[in-house]
This record gives sequence, C-alpha cells and structure tokens, in this order.
Amino acid sequence: MRSWCAWYLGDTNQDQAVPRLLRRLRYEKDPATFLWLGRALLNFHNYGGLAALEDLATRGEDDNQRRTAAELLQAAAERAGVEPSQLAGLWASQRAEELPQPTPSLRLRHEIWKLVNELSEAHFQLRGVDDARHVLSNMGPWVAREIAPALGDTDAHVRLHTAQVLERMGPRAVSSGPALLAALADPSLAPAAAEALGRVGHPPAVPALAARSAPGQAHELRVAALRALGRTGLAEGLPSLRAAFQPDTEPTDLCQAAATALVLLDAGDEVAHWLTQQLTDPLADGEGAELALETWLWRGSEAERKGFVAALEAWRAAAGPPGVIPSLDQVRQRLNERGQLLKKLLPKLLALATD
Repeated sequence: MRSWCAWYLGDTNQDQAVPRLLRRLRYEKDPATFLWLGRALLNFHNYGGLAALEDLATRGEDDNQRRTAAELLQAAAERAGVEPSQLAGLWASQRAEELPQPTPSLRLRHEIWKLVNELSEAHFQLRGVDDARHVLSNMGPWVAREIAPALGDTDAHVRLHTAQVLERMGPRAVSSGPALLAALADPSLAPAAAEALGRVGHPPAVPALAARSAPGQAHELRVAALRALGRTGLAEGLPSLRAAFQPDTEPTDLCQAAATALVLLDAGDEVAHWLTQQLTDPLADGEGAELALETWLWRGSEAERKGFVAALEAWRAAAGPPGVIPSLDQVRQRLNERGQLLKKLLPKLLALATD
C-alpha cells in the first residue's frame, strides 16, 4: 500500500506532499517503497532521496529494481544536464540551485511553516522536533531563504532549531548567510549561528567569526567560532586559529577545535605533534584527535606528499574490524596503537615536508 501511494503521489501536482514523503523516507524499510518515494521526490525536484536510489541502483533486491533505480537517476541527471554520479555532489553544494528547482505552491509553503512551528517551545516534543529538522534540512535551497527570518523569532527554541536546520543543510543553505551573520548578535543563538555559518560557507562571516574566537568571548561561542573558521576553508581564518591554539594557557577543548580547524585549512603540520599526544592522554578527547589526524593524513595523501600514502595505509591497518562497535577498552587500545605509530612516523613526515 505504501509503495502504491508513493507512486501515485509522484504523478500528481500536490507538492505539499513533499514533507510527508521525506518523513516517510526516514523511517521506511521496504525497498520497493524506497524506490517510489525517491521517484516521487525527484518529480517534485527534491533530491533528498538520492542516497536511497543510489543504494537501490547497486544493491536492489533484483535486476528490475536495480534497473529502475538507475533509470530514475539517469533521467534526473539528463534533466539537470549532468552525469548521474554528479547529482549528489551538486545537491550537497552551493551549486544546488543549478539543479532543476521547484516553484513551491502556497500549500507547500504552508507545510514548511507548520514544520517551523513544530520547533516551538509551545508544544515541544522531541520526536516531532527531530522529524521537523530532518524534513526541513532535506528540502531545497528555496527553503533556506524561506525560513531564514525564523532566526529572529520570539521563541528561543524556534531560533535555535532553525539555525540547526540551516547547519544541516550545509552549503545548500548559503543564501541564509546574511541572516546567520546577523544572528551572531543574539547571545543565546550565537554559538549555533557560528556553527551554521561554518557549514553553509559564507565568506563575509570570517571577520565576525574571528572576533568571536578571541579571549573575552563566551567559551562556547569561541569554540563554535573556531570550528566554523576551519569549515569555511578560507585561509583568512588562519591568524585567529593560530592565536587561539595555546595549549599552555587555553582549555583543551578550545585547543582541539583550533587544531582541527588548522588541519582543515592545510596547516595540520603545526599541530600534528600535539594531536598525537592527545591520542594517548586518557583525559583528552582522543577520538576527536584521531579524526583530525586521519583527515591530516588523508589530505596529505591526496596532495601526494612524500610518505603520507604509506602512513595512511598503516594508520588504517590499525583500525578495528569493520561493522563492530568497539568496547571502551578496544577504543583505548586503538588510540594507543595509532599514537605509537604516529610518534614513529611524524619526524620523517614533517622532515619530508621541509625538503
């Protein structure tokens, strides 16, 4: 029944069904229904079902299901003038508006604002809020423009969750950059707005984020601003990150945020030793340091830096078995092994960088 309903809705002009289709997609388990949900969403120029269709195209239950999913992706790509393999990348980028865009009806816009209302403290219910955030964050770029004014809502919960939605949308929500920048003036919203600015990628925000990362600002805001500076990918953030990375005087979590951001801006050599020390420190965020170091090794490997390909292979060999949730002791053992590995490799890797 669900698959037939999804198929039927995809052949109508009832675009107000899109939020319900996205919500159903989140909980659906039947592959056939996944297929028709993805088709219906594509027919409404929503690409939130791409991952499901890509999975079905390679791992569907039978040849017919795999072929149908591949045909749907091919048709969507032809409408967009790109290859099927490019669809997901476009949808997740600031170029999402290059994909065919819908002209939302008043009924759909009404449904969007009903979801924003679900974020309110007036009838706060965790699953309802989480579903609303999920649906809104899987809508197209037009929704970022539509809901950006909610950053100024009188309800603090609406303001906060709207910022979180825009953060989850990422670069697709780049049009919300000016509204998020203005939201930095709201002390209760500033940390969430900073995180969102880093995700959406709004270059004019770098000076404001740098100012919020300085001593004298609230600790939570400083950490959020440092993370955001790294995620922007803009070298203009480097001076502020270097100024904040002061392990002898600043809190460890703030230094971790600065170090991770430096890695993202290709300045990881400056913090590799410190991050390696964090791997074996039982009081540190070892897994955060682990993720930053893997990113550093991967970026070095991609840039074909000497020694980094072999180092990354050795690092990955020290990972636990795939598909198994490790115990706390196993995590600690993995961190120690990787810490010892990097302590041996770092002098050579960093020396090669200066050759």
